[in-house]
Amino acid sequence: MEGQYRSFPCKYLQNFGCQYFLHLDHNNTKDTAEAPENDGLIGLSIILFAFLTVFHTLNYNEIKHNVLLWLMFPVMMIFGIEYKTLPSFIGFIWPRKTLSIISAALLTLSVGSGIASSFYNDDLIVNVLFRSSFLVGTVAFICALNIFAGFNTNDILKLSKGEKRARYKYTLVVSKLSFAFLLIGITLSNISGLVTTLFALYDLWIHIIAVGFIGLTVALYLPLMLSPILGRPIRFSYFSKLPIWLIIISLNVRTFGMCSFKWFPYSILAPRFSTWPSHSVYLAG
Repeated sequence: MEGQYRSFPCKYLQNFGCQYFLHLDHNNTKDTAEAPENDGLIGLSIILFAFLTVFHTLNYNEIKHNVLLWLMFPVMMIFGIEYKTLPSFIGFIWPRKTLSIISAALLTLSVGSGIASSFYNDDLIVNVLFRSSFLVGTVAFICALNIFAGFNTNDILKLSKGEKRARYKYTLVVSKLSFAFLLIGITLSNISGLVTTLFALYDLWIHIIAVGFIGLTVALYLPLMLSPILGRPIRFSYFSKLPIWLIIISLNVRTFGMCSFKWFPYSILAPRFSTWPSHSVYLAG
């Protein structure tokens, strides 16, 4: 009990620092936002994070176990950033307005029902609403930004040469891979919510979203972040693709290991070995 009381101020200060940083980040981006949906998604992410940290500080156990709701915080923040930046990277186009509004409404519904599911964990309707609205809202967001379809990129690829072509192709490939992993992860999480006895499935969708989507999104923006840090432009044509391959390989090895350990006793080691490539991502970066 004494340790819990001692850790309470540390948790409070840590959470306050994170929320203050998010507040500053939101203030720095809202003045240049191209649409209110950008502010809405970032604001929704901050509200969700504030709720999660408050109840986590109070040691409310159901919040700690709602992993998908915790993952929604970085996903919503990434959505808010990509809503503003990704369309210009793909083809200097505006996001689709109607689909953006639908996506924002569904994601807000998902956050609300996800919070409610933490208090009414046994309510099947609330859980299904939480997971299904998250999936449909993500699909609407992807369609609004023309990630997989809706905009012909072939003409830009034909006209682009050298460094511009390398940068454009890198953005297209990595963004499509990251959102593909997100859709797979959310779909598997919905199945895992219905089939709660499969721990392998539960472990798999967490890694697909956390490492696949979030990891590849970091890789997408990494060349842009490194440029001001290093004080010189980053050439995409010479930028190492090894971290991306390591993420993909590690997730595939983990998937194989998780799916096969029931039939082959020694294959349970595969998920442990599959973490080695993912750890090497940071070394390669």
